[in-house]
Amino acid sequence: MIETYLNLTVNRKTDIELIQGLLREHEIKAPIVIVEFEDRYEINFTSEYEQWELESEILKAFPEYEFTQSLGKGRKEIRLEFSRQQSSLSSDNWGRPLENPIDETKYLVKRTQQKIIKFSPQVKVLLGDTDEFYYINIIGGVDKVNNRTGYLVLNDFREFDKDKEAGFLKNELHETPMEAFRAGVRQINYLAESDYEEYLKVKKRNKRKKKK
Repeated sequence: MIETYLNLTVNRKTDIELIQGLLREHEIKAPIVIVEFEDRYEINFTSEYEQWELESEILKAFPEYEFTQSLGKGRKEIRLEFSRQQSSLSSDNWGRPLENPIDETKYLVKRTQQKIIKFSPQVKVLLGDTDEFYYINIIGGVDKVNNRTGYLVLNDFREFDKDKEAGFLKNELHETPMEAFRAGVRQINYLAESDYEEYLKVKKRNKRKKKK
């Protein structure tokens, strides 16, 4: 039998009644120990199951929150911690040692709001002592084979004109406008390289003319 040691840290003391209710609803067949500290509650018990359903129910109870195993940079309130541990000496029902015993901690944090970043279709490139301007034209598109909608980049970076029949970059239906914009910037990088070579040739010719 595989036993999993579970520990929940409830960092908002006002949440304890809700969490206790969820634990009772799951009819966990083990004593559940609840320890109170000044700023939190700690709950622990040992189960024959990993209690993934309990984790799902906690998420339903906090719809504006999500579990993460990586907090990353920045300060976030950790509303609840959910830890699972299995002994490295654990074995399965056939007596075989577990290859990867669980040892994890998940943090319940506020769900990240996706911020829409706006961008300018005009891209400025410095070619020596001159400024060159390019434009990224993005339109909606459909992949008729897979019936998938997305965004296309027109294959004309000299003018800003979404209605112009310039064709579009092949095999590149992007999921978001930002993804399409990044693809357009990559194309402008290639185009600017070619334009810069032409700029150097013109500058060299002009220099020769001045010498004459």
